[in-house]
Amino acid sequence: MDAGDRQQLRERLKATLGERPAEVLMEHLFDEDAAEVGTRLAGLDLRLDAICERMDAMGERMDAMGERMDAMLVLFEQRFDAVDRRFDAVDERFASLETRIGGLETRMESVEERLGRMEPGLEKLDDRIHTIQNTVMTSFLVTTFSSWGLVLAAIAII
Repeated sequence: MDAGDRQQLRERLKATLGERPAEVLMEHLFDEDAAEVGTRLAGLDLRLDAICERMDAMGERMDAMGERMDAMLVLFEQRFDAVDRRFDAVDERFASLETRIGGLETRMESVEERLGRMEPGLEKLDDRIHTIQNTVMTSFLVTTFSSWGLVLAAIAII
């Protein structure tokens, strides 16, 4: 539809409906720019389709990233489980060591008790050793001086 066709339509509408209704009706009809709007809408449709395709591709990439993240989370959980098991093993070792140390403490207390009972006997033994030592030393000195006395007496006789 060109400008002449539009003018002819306007005149017929004016003759049939009157001026104001003809103007209102003509304003609602597409003008020359309507084809350009249609072309622009088609272009927008193409651009929107391209954007939708890009969004779909991004969605697929995000899904792939989500799957990789899920796999990584599974690996992390497995590693944390392994670390937890190691900590549990260390806890068991410490519990075993505590039990063994408790047994050693009991044995040491028993040894201390036995040594405590032996101590008075050791003091008596120490006194006896000193007595024997004094006796031996005295006997040695008496024997030594007696021997020297005999030697000197023998020299005096000769």
